[in-house]
Amino acid sequence: MQTEIMDNLRRRIETWGAKRATDNPDAWWDWRSGPMAVAVEGFVDVSAILGGGVYILANAGEVVFVGRASGTMLTKIASERSVDRPKWLGKVTFDQVLIRRMANDKIAGEVVRLIAEFQPKHNQTVPCNFRPSVDRRI
Repeated sequence: MQTEIMDNLRRRIETWGAKRATDNPDAWWDWRSGPMAVAVEGFVDVSAILGGGVYILANAGEVVFVGRASGTMLTKIASERSVDRPKWLGKVTFDQVLIRRMANDKIAGEVVRLIAEFQPKHNQTVPCNFRPSVDRRI
């Protein structure tokens, strides 16, 4: 049964890959929904922003904030521009967004590396890669 399922999956991947390779040589694969099906001239696919990863906010060519999201990066980036953002957090002005989708276990290390490299003004401290242990006593 498992061999049959794997063979069926392999055939579907080969068929989709062959069909898409002729349509668009730069097409990519999204494991959740199959091959990218829509390409409209003049539009840019930003689907990667719907997943977790690391994002960089820049203003006038300077990196001003490095952030991370284990869920969707879209809501995190939108909250940086929100008018409801508390004043004590400060406003982040940016005109460019760069994203890198990655696995959750690699996000923290990449954020630390980027903050050390660019030293953005809105990242006051470098986040830690570890969680302190909590000692519970009864």
